Amino acid sequence: MKIISTELPQRHYGLVRAASQVMDFNIWTPQTYPVYDVLDEVKPDIIFIDLKQVNRLIIAALNEYPHVKVVLFGQGVPRDMNPSILVASPTTSPMIRKNIESEDHATLYLRNSANIVDIFNGQYNPDYECDIAYICNVIKPDTYEDQIVKLANLAERYKIKVVGSARIAIPQFLGSITYVATADLYRSASFSLDYYGDQQLDIAANGGFAMPANLTLDEMYSILDDKRDGKKTSKAINALQRSILYSDTCYHRLIEILDTLQLSDISLKAKQKLGDKISCVLE
Repeated sequence: MKIISTELPQRHYGLVRAASQVMDFNIWTPQTYPVYDVLDEVKPDIIFIDLKQVNRLIIAALNEYPHVKVVLFGQGVPRDMNPSILVASPTTSPMIRKNIESEDHATLYLRNSANIVDIFNGQYNPDYECDIAYICNVIKPDTYEDQIVKLANLAERYKIKVVGSARIAIPQFLGSITYVATADLYRSASFSLDYYGDQQLDIAANGGFAMPANLTLDEMYSILDDKRDGKKTSKAINALQRSILYSDTCYHRLIEILDTLQLSDISLKAKQKLGDKISCVLE
């Protein structure tokens, strides 16, 4: 089975990585590889496409290849487009849901997932040990000042390590690290700050605790002090980790999409491979 995908929102990156593990998979950039060329030359069975990439030419081309299953990621379906599945956020409001749901396509409110293709099996590393870690891959102007203030205050009382692809202007910033090192950092830190709510599953899947950034500093201090006093147990960490690995990995999300597409024999081998990978993770 062949599948191509445009760049998708960051929360679906694990899904793309899962597909690359079990299918004939390619990233598609419409701006450099015209849609008719990719349909004629690659002959995909499934296309993942971000709503932001859709234009009139792509809609017209896809309508000429009705056998290709289109999985559209976004909060709506453009006029004349006929996707097999619309993938929207689970936080989509009831009012918007009424407008985007249709008998003409399935609608999946796909939950986030742990990217265990790249960030998994983290091991304790004394070099990464700290009270709180922060992986900073995105800097948003409207929250940047709050990030700086919270991190600076935390650094006055606790040992923190900040890494990531987005450089943040504090002395504790150490630069970018690999996916393997990211998994180890999650495992070695007492807590990992999850500023935008998009890392908590990766953190839990690697045996770490996520700390949401919407807490006040006093609430963070209380949590960190409780940890130092031994009030957080390895039993709780392990239970949370197993829960994520049983139901909330990128492999599980891909299976949901394949089940919804109902491709029967075409997707059977891919689903078997995904099941094998999940089984290996749980051993």
